[in-house]
Amino acid sequence: MILLNKYRIHGRTLTRINRYLWNWSPANFKNSRIGLRWGRLILKLVRLSGDGQLTTTYFFRNRSELKLMEKIVSKYNSADSLKLTVVGCSEGAEVFTILYTCHKALPGVELKVSAFDIDEPALNVAKKARFKADSRVLSTLTQEESKSLFDQDGGFLQVKDQFRNVDWYLQDPTEASFTSTYPKQDFVVANRLLFHMDRKEQYRALKAIASMVRPGGYLFVSGVDLEVRLRIVNEFNLQPVPELLEEIHAGDETMTLDWPFQRWGLEPLNKKERNWMTRYCAVFQMPI
Repeated sequence: MILLNKYRIHGRTLTRINRYLWNWSPANFKNSRIGLRWGRLILKLVRLSGDGQLTTTYFFRNRSELKLMEKIVSKYNSADSLKLTVVGCSEGAEVFTILYTCHKALPGVELKVSAFDIDEPALNVAKKARFKADSRVLSTLTQEESKSLFDQDGGFLQVKDQFRNVDWYLQDPTEASFTSTYPKQDFVVANRLLFHMDRKEQYRALKAIASMVRPGGYLFVSGVDLEVRLRIVNEFNLQPVPELLEEIHAGDETMTLDWPFQRWGLEPLNKKERNWMTRYCAVFQMPI
């Protein structure tokens, strides 16, 4: 623990120095291959010297990703029953957004939705499905979306009953004893999480998450360590879904604008990278 604390202190010092140099560097250099590798080193320092976990989120956080989900779901039959799991659901904004998106794509579809998180206060907010009208988690909503998704309740907005059919779990679903018996899912969403872990832990968790997807099912996994994701993609032979790839990668400014000085920072897309489409793709299909 003493060694770890010393490492964090030195890491933070190096991060401050790099921040100064980065801010004074021209944009064309930061976007070059050398700049990209420098940014990756800075991000590694940030992740090694930081701790804790981010639990806040927003409704409709990555609209391009939701647009692709809507297209995929619309190809199913409305008589189908779809199983969908959200890992790291936080306060529920992404879960309710997904339910809204799926029902919009395929009205009448039966959805069996399971949502997991290990943060009890955040999960309690999700279960209540009730948000202050001026809450920042609602800041990205359009007026039409707000009217369709919520009922007004004084100074609060209550998620409508049709979008609340969710089984909530205060549990880490990535434990082997759990995933080995978990029913295979049509869709698994694991966005913007794991960055607080070291790569070994991330690999274990993401491998467990990928194992939840049925053959032919889909894994949505944006905002995670790209190297770890690549390893899982190759191991499971996951097939990239390239549609809207660039739009999805740039679709969440809280990730891209924070590169490389926040643990959740997402590197800019670089088409000169080898196998760049697989590296930067965030949606995959499990082979049949």
